[in-house]
Amino acid sequence: NTLPYAYLVGPTLTGISPTSGPLTGGETVILQGANLCGNTAVTFGTANATVTNVNAACTVVTVTEPPGQGTVPVVLTTTGGSARSPENFTYIAPGYWEAASDGGVFSFGGARFFGSVPGVLQPGQKLNSPIVAMTDTPDHGGYWLFAADGGVFAFGDANFFGSIPEVLQPGQKLNGPVVTAEATPDGLGYRMFAADGGVFDFGDAAYEGGLPGEGIFPSSPVAGAVAYPFAEVGIPPFPGADTA
Repeated sequence: NTLPYAYLVGPTLTGISPTSGPLTGGETVILQGANLCGNTAVTFGTANATVTNVNAACTVVTVTEPPGQGTVPVVLTTTGGSARSPENFTYIAPGYWEAASDGGVFSFGGARFFGSVPGVLQPGQKLNSPIVAMTDTPDHGGYWLFAADGGVFAFGDANFFGSIPEVLQPGQKLNGPVVTAEATPDGLGYRMFAADGGVFDFGDAAYEGGLPGEGIFPSSPVAGAVAYPFAEVGIPPFPGADTA
């Protein structure tokens, strides 16, 4: 036969983010791996996702989640074969959490209860300061509660990366209480903001500065803060991803 026979390298998948989305579909999902080019198709269970981008290095595929329900495998197929994501995708109903100042957590709709501060305190033990902020993990499978003194409480698949009381020197106190907090897009870190403009980063949260370090002392306490995104909101910039 004068036609050549080609051996193709099959795809591999090493990551998916996020790992959950709405029942109606439409969520942007990133798949990471290798050899992902070549008539690429992605299925969530038996439903076909819409492939919107494959980066030039064939390591990152962007898809739009199809409608579905339950927990399903995610499979990517190319001319060279198929690969299954290391984590399944879970369809979740809309919902939300509310957190009380004592660390009590109340879940509504599709939001699942993973624990509360009163549930982990010893008999007679109390919080040193009230809970002032709450944020959840990218897959909504856990959450963090943040106290005014910088204490952190992790539940579900939320990992503990440290707290402010642990890094203060003996006898040292915050110049201003923590007023809000947020997690990094990949869920591998978080940062807390204090009333005096101080910023405290843990895990992979990057420190970019704070008001006290700039010699700025606001006439009114800082009441809120939000990160300026370096990538599409909610989508971690995997190595090799096209960021343009």
